[in-house]
Amino acid sequence: MMSTATLPEPMPRDAAESELPGPRRAGPALRIAGLLVLGLYIVAFRVHTRTEPPECDHGTYAVIGHELLRGRSLYSDLWDIKPPTIYATYAAAEVLVGYGKGELLALGVFAALVTLVGVERAGEALGRGGGLWAAAFWAVACNDPDLQANQPNSEVFINALMVWAFVALMRISSGNGGQTLALAAGVLFAVASTYKQVVVFVAFTLALAHLATMRPKRVALIQIVGMALPGLLLWVGMGAYFATTGRYDIYWRTNFLFSTRYSGNLLENVAAALIPSGIDALASKAILIPLGVLAIVPFLTRRNEQTPRALALMAAWIAGTLVAVAAPGRFWPHYYQLWLPPLAVGAGWGAAAVVQRLGSRDRVLAWAPGLFILANCLWIELPHAQLDPDLWSRRKYGDSFIASERFGRALAGLLKPNETFYQWGPHPEVYFASGSSPPVGVLWDDPLYEGPMQDELSARTLADLEAHPPELIAVYTTKRNAGRRHPVLDWIEARYLRVPGSHSAKEDLPELYVRPDGSLEARLKPLNRDAFRDSGGGPR
Repeated sequence: MMSTATLPEPMPRDAAESELPGPRRAGPALRIAGLLVLGLYIVAFRVHTRTEPPECDHGTYAVIGHELLRGRSLYSDLWDIKPPTIYATYAAAEVLVGYGKGELLALGVFAALVTLVGVERAGEALGRGGGLWAAAFWAVACNDPDLQANQPNSEVFINALMVWAFVALMRISSGNGGQTLALAAGVLFAVASTYKQVVVFVAFTLALAHLATMRPKRVALIQIVGMALPGLLLWVGMGAYFATTGRYDIYWRTNFLFSTRYSGNLLENVAAALIPSGIDALASKAILIPLGVLAIVPFLTRRNEQTPRALALMAAWIAGTLVAVAAPGRFWPHYYQLWLPPLAVGAGWGAAAVVQRLGSRDRVLAWAPGLFILANCLWIELPHAQLDPDLWSRRKYGDSFIASERFGRALAGLLKPNETFYQWGPHPEVYFASGSSPPVGVLWDDPLYEGPMQDELSARTLADLEAHPPELIAVYTTKRNAGRRHPVLDWIEARYLRVPGSHSAKEDLPELYVRPDGSLEARLKPLNRDAFRDSGGGPR
């Protein structure tokens, strides 16, 4: 428990460090050189995997972003369960680099490099070289395939924003200043929450730690209001925008009603993360283990007067991350990416603390723990550099997204410019691979089978199909084979002709249905299975 007595003013950095043994922290030239080398390492990994097939989330974001640029509307037409910013981010990337895998590469590299610099700044907050240690740990870990971290899901943007919010909070010291930094942290929290609402848990725990470690309390409370205000204004502003465009109801129900039903009971989800099966799921993410071990070290040592506040903020970041990862109740691997920045920073602090304690007596021994952990991380990650991009996908997801990309690219070579197709299943990335515009606004079938909006979304899907009947429909049969019928599936089977021999469970090929009396039907007689293999079409 922190003392309620007024915290002393932090000593000047040089004065604090002069009392501690060990080497001085890295100078600006060394830090810049180190960041450049680490940045090149990140870029090299991302370029190596740039042609990896996108999974369903990335495909959804890219397709919706592309269609938004073509004038379609979010939620009332194009529908997905996320807040708006992820689709706007992908749309912005498309404007800059074009539609295709180049936008995924650009987004992933940009977010990873922004986080790299933020992690270095956070790691340097306690001085004495922790920044470069933290940056090195981040650079090695941020491509981890077990966390699906080399492609730009929502978590990569959240990490970039949250680490800089942490930096802002770390720079606030006791006294009457800091309102600007608190406001900056609040803006970063606010934007991060529009990627995923679970960010509020991390913001809340950090705000509590800030209040507990700052004096005077009146100023601390004013700063917390400054942190909360940007989020309130941003979400109210988004609601006002959707209200003025006649979409407030669907915006509200998607982002709050559907999301809360999707997640279930928060306390049960957090408890699930703490029971043995949840801990095993965390431990199976191998890269987190060595970082977590070294991140414990700062909590076992005391370095200077800044340390108590820094450790309180770090503990809050870790606690908030635990809740944020558990809150959705699904525990998908990419959720665990949220652990990487706090563990990288904590491990950087730990490595630097050991160097400070032992450096004047035994430099080899002082550097050994940090180098051992870094070598362990490299041992985990470097073998993946030998895998081609398809093997990265297979390691993470099996063959599913390799097959869907090949199928989509085959469709790009098969369909004429005025012909459309619809996929009934969990593979919206097929639209991305084919370069086709989806005729239906709900891109995947899960929310039509379950959830608080299933009847409404099913009716919308049927209306879209009636208004814009596609030439071809690809039916992924997993749910149907499990006995799960649906009105949309009934509509397809009643109005379209099944293409014999099109389905292959072994190759993850869907069953195809063609519109009767269309030109595509004639071209598909007789079916040539090779027509649905990769023909080289679609966006790259």
